[in-house]
Amino acid sequence: MDKIKQKDFTDPVKSATSPISQQLLSLCESSTDPWGIKDVDSYYMYGNKAYLELLNLLSNFNIEGRLDSEMPHPISEFSSESRQQDRQAQESQKKVSVLDIHPYGREKIIQPYIFDKLPFYDSNGNCIGSIFHAKKLQFYSPMNCVHDQL
Repeated sequence: MDKIKQKDFTDPVKSATSPISQQLLSLCESSTDPWGIKDVDSYYMYGNKAYLELLNLLSNFNIEGRLDSEMPHPISEFSSESRQQDRQAQESQKKVSVLDIHPYGREKIIQPYIFDKLPFYDSNGNCIGSIFHAKKLQFYSPMNCVHDQL
């Protein structure tokens, strides 16, 4: 069986030459929302703890240098669509919002998340990939409003 080839990335948290700023890493690391960064070829450069938990991956799982197709999660089946969305954000230089419904978390419960994908720029203003943020989609019924449960 062929071994999966991973792109070689320097750990963005420890590298002084990383295109990911320390401020951005601090924001993502402290967030309880899933965040990730991919290069122009859709290889992961970074994924925070919340993203790893969303995919039910161990906290020491090395996501850097992998494609969605290499993830041990159902998102791997939709990797070509994800790459198209990454390209769309990079080429349009605008946010692309995507509704993803998969079994997420340790419980593997099918639930909807909105992924906002944006172009990711280096310090010279060149688009070098995409950054994404995920938020669980909340549903409210009219009864929530009647009973003031918002």
